[in-house]
Amino acid sequence: MRSSLTKSTASSVLILLGSLLFFVLAVSLDTGLAGILTLVVVILIHELGHLAAMKAFGDRDVQMFFIPFFGAAVSGLETRPTGVRRAVVALSGPAPGIVLGIACTVLYHATHQEIWMNAARAFLYLNAFNLLPFIPLDGGRYFEAILFSRSPILRALSDLAAAVALGAVAYAGRSVVFGLLAFFVLQSVRHTYFSGRLAAQIKKELAQSDAEPHASRSLGADERIPFEYIERLVPLIEDRLPEPRRTPKGIAAELSRVWSMVRFTPPSIAASIVMILLYVASLGIGIVAAVGAEVSFRPRAAAESTDRQ
Repeated sequence: MRSSLTKSTASSVLILLGSLLFFVLAVSLDTGLAGILTLVVVILIHELGHLAAMKAFGDRDVQMFFIPFFGAAVSGLETRPTGVRRAVVALSGPAPGIVLGIACTVLYHATHQEIWMNAARAFLYLNAFNLLPFIPLDGGRYFEAILFSRSPILRALSDLAAAVALGAVAYAGRSVVFGLLAFFVLQSVRHTYFSGRLAAQIKKELAQSDAEPHASRSLGADERIPFEYIERLVPLIEDRLPEPRRTPKGIAAELSRVWSMVRFTPPSIAASIVMILLYVASLGIGIVAAVGAEVSFRPRAAAESTDRQ
C-alpha cells in the first residue's frame, strides 16, 4: 500500500514538472523571464486552490499539470459528485487569486515596486476572466454544476452558447487559442448530450426500482457500477465513441463518466440561489478590482515615466 502510494505521488510530481517545463518553453516564445515567472506563480496558485478543495472533499488521484498555450488543470476522481461540491471546487481557483490580486495592488501602492503591479494585473485579469460563465472556464463549470447538469438539453444548449461565444472572441481577437477552444467545445456537444441522456435514463430506472426513501443518497455513495449496466452500456458507448477513443481504456473512461452523471446530485433550489448570488458577488468583485487597479496604476505609471524623461 505504501509502495503504491509512493509510486502514485512520484508519478504526479513527474507529470507536474514535465508539463511545467513544456508550458514554460511555450510561453517563453511571447514573454520574458519575469513575465514567465509571474504567470507560472499566478496559474500555480489558481490551480492549487482547485486542488486543495478537491482534496478537502476526499477526491482520489488528484494531480495538477500545465497545458502549453492554455494554462493548467487539476484532475481527480470524485468520491461523491454533487452540484455544490463541483461549484465550490470551481470557485476555489479564481476566488483566492482575486484576493491576492487586491493584496498585490495594495503592495504596489505601498512599495512602488513594479513587480507588484504586474502580479496584481496577472492575478486579477486571469481570475476575473476565468469566472465568465462559459465552458471550459471555471465560471462555466460553476453554472454547469448548479444549473445545466440537471438536464442533457440544458447542458447541450449551454455548451453551444459557449462555443458561439468563444468563436466570437476568437474572430474578434484573431486568436487561434480561442478558436481551438470553440472547436473542441462544439465538437463535444453531441457526445456529451448522448452521455447525459444515457445517464438520465439509468437514473430514472434506478429511482423507480428502489423503494427505499433515501435511494438517491445510497446511489450517490456507491461508486461501483452494477454489472447489468456495464453489459448494457458498453455496446452503446462503443458505437458512439470516435474511432481513436474506441479502446478498452477509452470505453472504461466513458463508462465511468456516464456513471458519474448517474450518481450526480444537483443542489436544491435554495442552494442554487445562494450559489448564484455568491457567483455574482465574486465576479463583481473581480471586475471592479481589475478595473479599479488599472485606473489606480495609470497616474503613478505616468508620473514615473515623466520622471525618467
